[in-house]
Amino acid sequence: LDKINKEIIDSVRFRFVTKNILGKIPPLDGTNMLTVDQLQSDMKQGESLLYKTEDELLQEIFKLKDAKHYAQLHYLATNHDRSILKIRFVLMPFSFVFLLSGEHNYHIVWETLDTEEATFGI
Repeated sequence: LDKINKEIIDSVRFRFVTKNILGKIPPLDGTNMLTVDQLQSDMKQGESLLYKTEDELLQEIFKLKDAKHYAQLHYLATNHDRSILKIRFVLMPFSFVFLLSGEHNYHIVWETLDTEEATFGI
């Protein structure tokens, strides 16, 4: 117990993210775009969520600095309009949906973590 420290806890959290979130298979009901709560919905009832906010999960994902779209994701997460919409996570391919406020309109932006697709916006 004396050897358990923040680094060990962070290591376990990181393994959880890579195995249970980045490697998660979409549910059979066809749902592929989820909030941070829905991503963790397979946890047993009564267990506290490992990530209470999308920001906590993003910080964990941002530790993957070798991710192909790290810089773009960091920019989009910083500019996402959280007051209107929670960040959505897409399971296949693992990616993110952000809402950016423009001068006259809102823009929905889809960005993958580590695949060849480019950033898409509407």
